[in-house]
Amino acid sequence: MNLRRIKIIIVSVVCVLGSVFVTTHTSFFNNSPTAKNAQQQRERAHVAYVIDGDTVVLRDGRRVRYIGIDAPETGTGYTHTKECYAQEATARNRALVGGRDVTLERDVSDVDKYGRLLRYVYVDNVFVNKALVEEGFAKARRYRPDIKYARILESAQKNARAAQRGLWGTCQKER
Repeated sequence: MNLRRIKIIIVSVVCVLGSVFVTTHTSFFNNSPTAKNAQQQRERAHVAYVIDGDTVVLRDGRRVRYIGIDAPETGTGYTHTKECYAQEATARNRALVGGRDVTLERDVSDVDKYGRLLRYVYVDNVFVNKALVEEGFAKARRYRPDIKYARILESAQKNARAAQRGLWGTCQKER
């Protein structure tokens, strides 16, 4: 083979490999599999009722448990022990999402053992899960396999704890 043919073969192989990579790893068009998957991971919904600092009920009756956080328990629902800062966490969650349209983002799991949707929640441009942790109304918690934003939430908790915000400055057990 001459040098020119070898160059043509190499360029052809690189082009084929490049186009395979682009098609499988990026979404240039809304109809691509990657874009469709992203659309399926997010949905809009209306919050009808706030149960506590990390759980809401949607207008259609579905319950949503926020991924990656754990707010103090109110003593109703699945647990019967009221925890420090539960009322404040519930009130803050209500102020953020109560009666509002939100965007729900799925991670790996769809529902928990109680049948609640597991989601990251956004209202306007606010990442609600992070805001609750950042302001000291909830703790960051890793619940595998849903850990997409675990580092962000843990960083928010570190800052809230250092600044003694919310439950970190109020609840003896948390100090």
